[in-house]
Amino acid sequence: METFSAVARYKGEGRMRQFTVLSSWESVMGEICARWAVDVSQVRVKFVMPEAYRTLCPIEYAADFERMCHIYHSFNKFIIDIIIEDVSVSADGNQAFLIPSGSLSDSVNPSGNSFLSQHNSSGALSIAEFTDTHDGSTLQVGQWFENAEHFKDCLRSYAIRKNFDFTFIKNDKLRVTVRCATKEFQWRVHASKEGIHDTFRLKTMQATHICSGGIGTTAHPKASKKWICERVIHKLKETPLYRAVNIQKDILCDHGVRLPYKLAWMGKEVVRSVIHGSEVSSYDLLLWYANKVSETNPSSVVTINKDGERFKSAFFFSFEACLLGFKHGCRPLLFIDGTHLLAKYGGILLGATAKDGNDGLFHVAFAIVDNETDEN
Repeated sequence: METFSAVARYKGEGRMRQFTVLSSWESVMGEICARWAVDVSQVRVKFVMPEAYRTLCPIEYAADFERMCHIYHSFNKFIIDIIIEDVSVSADGNQAFLIPSGSLSDSVNPSGNSFLSQHNSSGALSIAEFTDTHDGSTLQVGQWFENAEHFKDCLRSYAIRKNFDFTFIKNDKLRVTVRCATKEFQWRVHASKEGIHDTFRLKTMQATHICSGGIGTTAHPKASKKWICERVIHKLKETPLYRAVNIQKDILCDHGVRLPYKLAWMGKEVVRSVIHGSEVSSYDLLLWYANKVSETNPSSVVTINKDGERFKSAFFFSFEACLLGFKHGCRPLLFIDGTHLLAKYGGILLGATAKDGNDGLFHVAFAIVDNETDEN
């Protein structure tokens, strides 16, 4: 079972804690609060999405804790950034300070100061001060970013918020320089790598941008599917039936950007992969799952037909307990129904159920097939 390491930070001080997906969120939260002698009701806990998303997501219930573990497992990441804020401070819109979890051991400040705005003489960042600028509300000289990709994400958000476009002059892992898409206007921003880490710092920037940057419509060329994902992931968690047309309406209302339907749909697919994991990798685990079922339930019936990258004809599961229950406690009659799967591999999910002595439904087997035929 995977073990996660949490880097919890409160008022500039960091603590480590290990847990598994089976750990109780109440016990994890209780131990974290005990470390700082704070009351659970007086703090708000958030975790940082992995990879380039870097979005702060609240942890309010045990279900949020389970989703966090699932998301980090999907990204094959096992060090989790957790931010703890006072409720009164969070309500005022306090910005969170983020540091790369992989560099925590290099970021300890022996003098006890919470944050250092300057790097040391060796060029390595002692404790990097990252602001959560994914909302694009502000960019300023001296601001820190986790890496080049993080800086570009924030820059895109800023351009969308201010309704202008930009082009890249330099764009690599060491430096990023952009200018306004309108050549007549000399607005320019430059950021570069600091020290031995991937940390970026904004070096030069014109204070204001007053032109439209060549944008004459409510659509925006910098509104990508990843940008959409960062802004609707919470809504899709709360409303699983949230549709692409709803994304279009909400993005237009909240950000003034008119999205093509296809782009909204692609953004929704990115959110689904973040929340639930990749459909391709899930199917790849079927062979492993079938072997484990055969090992732990020897009398179960497991059949998988695979042709290259596509699962062909069917895979069929009927567990030993279900077969025994049908044999000894149900009427000798099966009811079969199916539903279409709207996923990469498609197909139809079939379920076989029976009726027990109390007229209750008893699940016997399930399968995924290409078509509803007598053979399948």
